[in-house]
Formats: sequence, C-alpha cells, structure tokens
Amino acid sequence: SFKYSQCYSLSSYTWTYFEVGNEHALEARESLVRWAQMLPRQPPVHVFNTFELPGKPHLPADTDAGGSLMEYTLARYYAKYGYNAFYMRSGYAKGGYDYTTAFKENEVNHFEANHVGDGYHTVTRYGENEEDPNRKSSLGVLMRNWHPGPLAFQFVADTFSYLYAKAMLEALDRIEDEMNNGKDPLDTWSAKKRKIMLKTSLPEPKVCDPLYCTVDEAPGC
Repeated sequence: SFKYSQCYSLSSYTWTYFEVGNEHALEARESLVRWAQMLPRQPPVHVFNTFELPGKPHLPADTDAGGSLMEYTLARYYAKYGYNAFYMRSGYAKGGYDYTTAFKENEVNHFEANHVGDGYHTVTRYGENEEDPNRKSSLGVLMRNWHPGPLAFQFVADTFSYLYAKAMLEALDRIEDEMNNGKDPLDTWSAKKRKIMLKTSLPEPKVCDPLYCTVDEAPGC
C-alpha cells in the first residue's frame, strides 16, 4: 500500500500475468513512476525486462521488439526521476559471447525453453556442488519458458546487487568529501529539503490515463 510507504527508497517492477497480451502494461509502469514521485522518499522505479534493447539485434528469437521500444521510450522520458529498465538479454550480449553466431552456425538458441547454459556458465553457483545430475542440470537452465530459470535469475540478482553496491559506495564517497570539507551532509541531502511533488510538477503522461496517474496524491488502500 502506498499509504504505508514512508520508508520506500527503491521500487522494482518485474512482470505480471496481467500484462499478457495487454496493451495497458506500460500504463501501469508509468503510473507507478508518477505515484512513487509523490511519496516522501521519491523512490526511483527500476524495471526488469527479460528482452533486448531496441535496435540491438544481437540475439535470436527476441519477439518483444515493440514492447522493448515502448519501455525504452518511457525510461528516457522519466530518466530524471530515476526510472530505468534493465534489459536482461542485452546484458548477456554485452558480456562478449556471440549468441548470433551460435544460433546461425550451430543452431544453438540459448534463450529457448529449458536450454542449459548461458554461454558463460553451465550452472549456478548454488548448484556447483550439487551431486544429483538432474538437479544440477535444472539449476543451469537459462529460461524455463518465458520465465527466466535459475541461471538467468542469478545473473539478474548479481547485476542489481552490483549496481546498488556501486551507487552506495559513490554516495559514501560524496558524504565523506562533504565532511572532509567541513560541511554537514544533511545540509546537502536532507530528505526534508526535497521538493514536494504535486501532479502539476510532473510532465504530461505519455500512455497512462490521467484520471488515475495525474492525481493529488499516491493511491492507498
């Protein structure tokens, strides 16, 4: 409930069954971004997208090109509010493995259902010492179907952990610099001094219904 969200510092969004074949998926995400900015801590919204960045055809069988483009456009529109999207398959491609060659020359589609291995690993860290071969193979699945498998979820968890750890270290460096210069960090970053966001403070919505996403306060229950 947004009514009890005084302590939210970050909001993450993955995916729900309600999005299947539903053109309103982006409306829900945009609404969440706008509502979050009306909360005391103004938590940024980070989306986990299982597909690939638009215009970057590194991988076979990416069937969500249209949805990826809309996601990208929305993330750019609300970037100043911390909204961002992590494209899982692009992350894999940027690691250096040539998925296109593997698919075209060897007919290996790493992202088909129940494929074991992601081009870099064949099992999760958790499964490295697993003695049951079936269980070990299962822990090396990249995509169960349209849902990520253990190997993909490990990659996503590692990525977000690295991202947030890096951000926290940078924040600590900035706080230390302030203190070394004889300044009180609260004078710079106190949440009490944040601008209160009203519905008129946000840009015009791109896809969400203004009746629900351009409101006086975040909804509660």
